[in-house]
Amino acid sequence: MAKAKPQTNTKAITSFFTEASSEPEDSVSEATVQHPPDLILKCIWQNRRFKLPDLINYLAGFNDRFFMTFDKEGITFKNMDTSHVALLEVLISERDFSSYVFNREDALQTVINMNDFHRKLKRFNTATDQISFFLDAKSFEKSRLKHTCKKINFETALLESSEYDEIPKVGEIDYNSKINVDLFDLVEILEFASDHIDYINVKSNDRVITFHGESSDETVLSRSFKADDNASLSKAHSMYSLEYLLDMLKITSKAGLKKFKVHLEFSTANPLRLTVKITQHSWITGILSPRVEEDLDRDEMYQVLNKILKVFLLPLAD
Repeated sequence: MAKAKPQTNTKAITSFFTEASSEPEDSVSEATVQHPPDLILKCIWQNRRFKLPDLINYLAGFNDRFFMTFDKEGITFKNMDTSHVALLEVLISERDFSSYVFNREDALQTVINMNDFHRKLKRFNTATDQISFFLDAKSFEKSRLKHTCKKINFETALLESSEYDEIPKVGEIDYNSKINVDLFDLVEILEFASDHIDYINVKSNDRVITFHGESSDETVLSRSFKADDNASLSKAHSMYSLEYLLDMLKITSKAGLKKFKVHLEFSTANPLRLTVKITQHSWITGILSPRVEEDLDRDEMYQVLNKILKVFLLPLAD
């Protein structure tokens, strides 16, 4: 998905931001190990739950450069797609590393080329092989992230992060429909629909959420998911790019998470947000802009765009 895609009447997502909620938990105690005074980051990855190289490879297809943040909570990857229609954020929690040391109080932000990063990791099996990541004052000054596996040393270039502010942080979106859906079932119906249509209608009432589409040859596709005890649904309707939605959902299958649930949140004329918990502490979240209907008159179009821009905190001028 590295090349720009058609985005007719799809509002850019440049100002959307999301934060996944997490349960308050006590910090994991670290062993009393003496570290060099100039150490910034030292961590070891070995996790059978999902495949880190495959995850990096998928993100590279979404955008070849990702903003990368190191802090005491873990490592976060975040960026928009090249057309600024969708946003992805991935948190790999410090609790999912075999060991994790971050020796700064404030977060460290940089940019990394995901294709380059994946080339260094793809030969290793992260279920059985340990990969160590290391960053100290000297290597950071040279803009290099060091990593080691099977006694082989690599370095990946870190890029200038001056563009980071292009993803503004805004308030939470007020969603009135929330539901957990089986990821495999949802991807299956959307993949079938993608052979016939470009956009998918998402509708909900207080009982079900429905994905509905109709092609030019009058092929109608529809699949409903009933609300469970944890769902909170009300009447809402929006249309989204099927290609982008599928690409965002497939991140989980790329990382070996096909059997997981996806948490969907949406409301009329607002972006759709999806969240998948990779582990108890790590998560993938994405935001996808809605498509503005072509047949709205000028006043209706103004109302819809103004509602979207209120989420951006940028109301239209009178």
